[in-house]
Amino acid sequence: ESILAVVVQKTGYPQDMLALDLDLEADLGVDTVKQAELFAAVRQSYNIPRDENLKLRDFPTLAHVIQFARDRSGIAA
Repeated sequence: ESILAVVVQKTGYPQDMLALDLDLEADLGVDTVKQAELFAAVRQSYNIPRDENLKLRDFPTLAHVIQFARDRSGIAA
């Protein structure tokens, strides 16, 4: 829920339009700059350290972003 709230804030899309399998760029039109802002906000929310080797293209959907937060922060599924 909190990650979707960040996506709503960064994109302006209503939460009920955000399916987890939607591609950030192709389906939602979220460009690379917005994706970087989204990841920065998620990292900040979950105290995840910055990873210089992170490739945004490896996280194309909302489900991938959520899994990233789970994997890096230790939050439960």
